[in-house]
Amino acid sequence: MHYPNGQVRHLSGSATDLNPAAAADMARVKAWSLHFLRRSGFAVPEFDFFFADAWASRHRSTKNEAAAVAFAERLGYPLVLKPSCQTYGNGVHLVASREELEAALPHVLALDPMFLLQRLARGVEYRLVVFDGRLELAYVKTPLEVVGDGRRTVEELLAAHLAWRAERGEETAVRADSAEVETYLARQGWTLRDVLPLDVRAQVRLGAAGPTQVPEAALPPFLEPMALAIARCAGLRLCGIDLIVDPTQPGSYALLEVNAAPEFDDFACIGAEQDRQVEALMERMILAMGEGRP
Repeated sequence: MHYPNGQVRHLSGSATDLNPAAAADMARVKAWSLHFLRRSGFAVPEFDFFFADAWASRHRSTKNEAAAVAFAERLGYPLVLKPSCQTYGNGVHLVASREELEAALPHVLALDPMFLLQRLARGVEYRLVVFDGRLELAYVKTPLEVVGDGRRTVEELLAAHLAWRAERGEETAVRADSAEVETYLARQGWTLRDVLPLDVRAQVRLGAAGPTQVPEAALPPFLEPMALAIARCAGLRLCGIDLIVDPTQPGSYALLEVNAAPEFDDFACIGAEQDRQVEALMERMILAMGEGRP
């Protein structure tokens, strides 16, 4: 984009020139960003990061796959296993035993040689979008589930749901044939080939990969100042902050990640009012990128 003052700025997908490059790169690597946010006093679920054996050997690191298994055994199950640099929840597994961890690791390492093991947090998951010291958007991220009609298989129900999401303009990395989907369904006693009985719900994958929703009630009052503090600590003008709030424990939260290039499509798809909010935010962002020296 060329501005009247001589500025040239760029938009590429959800990436912008708003954030400093180093801060954005730090946010891209979940292990680094969560490490420093935890050291800064934010409530990050207990975790550690590890590397594929080949990478660890090459860099003379002791944080290899065996170290990850030992950490999991000490911390206890269930745990969340996820690659460090993926988006849309791609490659995220819930593991309930050493056997499940060892079975899931090859699928995660095929995506990223660096991975995290993290204590599972339960509650309502929020996405909070901060821009230049203001909380601009707040919405609830729901689990991805299918509802049985007594006729179609889980795989057919999931395919229909994903097609509906695509028509709305929502992006998702969910694939019916992925290992995390098959494992998560098996834990509930289902396979992709099973016909789901009428009105029976099956959650397809760990995490909030379902449709975006407007919060039914007002945000807990501590969330806005918390989000602004997290954005400042991360050094980001624009970011999406994912955290979980347990309604039974007022004032508590679990910070999951900070995204330096948040997308707004899912929120805009909710309705006309949300689409208007996104349009207004994008206009402010584009104007802000043109400020300053050429």
